[in-house]
Amino acid sequence: MWLQPLRSVPCFGDMSFSRMGFIYTDCCVLLAASKMVASGEMLTGSLRLHPVDLLGHMAPLAMIQCFLGSLLTGEVSSLLWT
Repeated sequence: MWLQPLRSVPCFGDMSFSRMGFIYTDCCVLLAASKMVASGEMLTGSLRLHPVDLLGHMAPLAMIQCFLGSLLTGEVSSLLWT
């Protein structure tokens, strides 16, 4: 009972959000959910990959997604020209 007021402490900050931030968060949640479904299928389905093999398949794709996301949002150019 006494923890209830402490749970709301982090929420008293800036409660505004941008539309682009909401879209990013929404896309990340959808990608994470699809990654979990694909990982589960690859681990238990007809492929039955070892977890290390699965990591070897998924890590390069995640790296490409991160790089494309940073390229599209301008993070790469801001790092290069700063």
